[in-house]
Amino acid sequence: MPKKCKKKQIAEWMESMKRPSLLIPLIGVFCCWGLMSGCSTLNTAKPLSPGEHEVAFTLGGPLTQVGGNYIPLPNSVIEGRSGLVNVGERPLDLNYGLYLTPIAFGQMGTHIGSSYLLWDQAEHLPALSLSNRFYFFHNYFDTAKPVTGRGAVFVHQIEGTLSYEVGHFLTYGGLANYADLLNLDLMLTPFVGAELPTGLDGFKIQLEGRYYAANQHRLIESVRFYNFDSGYGGFGMNLGLIWEIGQ
Repeated sequence: MPKKCKKKQIAEWMESMKRPSLLIPLIGVFCCWGLMSGCSTLNTAKPLSPGEHEVAFTLGGPLTQVGGNYIPLPNSVIEGRSGLVNVGERPLDLNYGLYLTPIAFGQMGTHIGSSYLLWDQAEHLPALSLSNRFYFFHNYFDTAKPVTGRGAVFVHQIEGTLSYEVGHFLTYGGLANYADLLNLDLMLTPFVGAELPTGLDGFKIQLEGRYYAANQHRLIESVRFYNFDSGYGGFGMNLGLIWEIGQ
């Protein structure tokens, strides 16, 4: 789909929402999450081993201008991770999640994916993992809208992550790409983050910064993202609260 048509579709969808003007920037993002890659999810820098599980609540997203100030998009997700098997003596895990914030706007969003440890940390060399994830967003259950105002977005995410762990403190960084499966534009997203112990048994905190769609210029004209005045992409922040269960 050409970019002009994509932007027109987004604008028409936003108009069909019929919400107060203060919420328009947020709604614009909710309508086209996959198109501008603004999802806040738990990073899978270190895949879980078989028998290990994590449950998490994540909050955040791109810094969006609302009322003259930039605030993290309040995207909230309940998600989990489960270690599946070892492949070549390295773990492969499954991750899955449900998006809570879009429900208030008549939308549903889910994701499912997997992560694999390509090589483990060795002395001063970081570990490398590869993650593959699919997102599905739709508003088919929103009966307040006409049928022509409903639709769905399918998004694929792939990312490589380098990580280094000292004790229970994990730092990581990498590069992700998000692609609308109907319009395979590159949306390159570099990121850095850290996973911190809380002192409570089984509980961790994950803090992360991402520069969403760093190679895209003003993808959504009606939404202002914080991008260091470059006009490209948008910077965002995510917070994850993690509970380890299992082994």
